Amino acid sequence: MKIRQFIWVAAILLGFASCEKESVKHSSSLQIVLRTEANGNTFMTPGTFMDSLGNNIQLETVRIYMSGIKLYPSNGGDPIELESTFLFDQSETNPSRMLSELPIGNYSAIEFRLGVDSLVNATTLPADYPDNHPLGIDANMHWSWSTGYIFFKYEGRNDSTYTGNFDQLLLYHVGLQQNERSKMFSRNFSVAQNSTNVLEFRVDLNKIFSAKGINARTEFDTQTMDNPVLATKMANLQIEALRWLE
Repeated sequence: MKIRQFIWVAAILLGFASCEKESVKHSSSLQIVLRTEANGNTFMTPGTFMDSLGNNIQLETVRIYMSGIKLYPSNGGDPIELESTFLFDQSETNPSRMLSELPIGNYSAIEFRLGVDSLVNATTLPADYPDNHPLGIDANMHWSWSTGYIFFKYEGRNDSTYTGNFDQLLLYHVGLQQNERSKMFSRNFSVAQNSTNVLEFRVDLNKIFSAKGINARTEFDTQTMDNPVLATKMANLQIEALRWLE
């Protein structure tokens, strides 16, 4: 009887150990980085850069939401959909966020939106979250006078007189669901055990502020509702300027 009891207990302990090993074996993490760049260099706020039109632009704030992240397995299986919402602030030295407990394996693509999920945008307020949550009060990314989140904001000044005075205010607060933009990047990457793969994405400011894009001297202000054409133009340019760093 004692021998049977010993075997039974040992089997249970072995089962627990196997489950624990299985859990560790099949999950790991992925680090997502989203930076801005200008003239081939990493751009942090506050900072200044010259666009192709000769505008000397000073950006004091750049904040961008990322959500709806999907990872596509290389074997053709169903995409792994993640509910995380990240806010990337370009004043940070390392604007990165961590995705944890991901299935280990090989992937062929990643997809995400720059913006906020439509349900979250329509039904929640910053007060519904902890103050320091990406969607909370401290983020300062919600219109107090209107409904919904600001998907991304660029704030700064332009030196309109070319004298170094930076006299012209620049303000681009873009929201509303029609300005949500998604992008898929196809490239092989892996999530490996006991290691953190880093995927870095860049928004090229020279592709936003340019002859084919926005002229800061004449297109300098949108709160979305007051200038919807410029807001949509900004949303289109930003997603086009987004690339996966090699």
